Amino acid sequence: MRKKNKLLNFLKENLYCRARCSPVHGVGVFAIKDIPSDTDPFLALEKEGHDNDYHFYSPEELSVLEKGVFELVDDYTRLTMCKGKYEISEGLPRWVQGGCVYLINHSDAPNLKYVAVTDDVITTKKINKDEELFLDYNDPAVKNYE
Repeated sequence: MRKKNKLLNFLKENLYCRARCSPVHGVGVFAIKDIPSDTDPFLALEKEGHDNDYHFYSPEELSVLEKGVFELVDDYTRLTMCKGKYEISEGLPRWVQGGCVYLINHSDAPNLKYVAVTDDVITTKKINKDEELFLDYNDPAVKNYE
């Protein structure tokens, strides 16, 4: 039960973005809720050493999630019809957010920066819900990462 609650809390507090069509170029990464400045929007539960167990949540349990987060969870998981609950893997944040890193589009006025020392991507300002996330591909730290 403790791990189940920890996953739900992680989804509520740390799931920030998803991929979708970009008006800038192809597919981009967008905030599904406001992201504070100086935040790693791609934090994954796996960094905390959790395995890939599944937990079951009723729609009522998931009602604590912001609408954009719930919609993402609903898109990536399945409602098990026999139990009427969502089956959510502890790997979900890693699958969603880890994959998004590779879809970040370029901007000369980015709202993210790459920190090579910690291998993290950090917001440089508050990013509003539905705003696209950008890196400056010309930043030396980003170029060295490639």
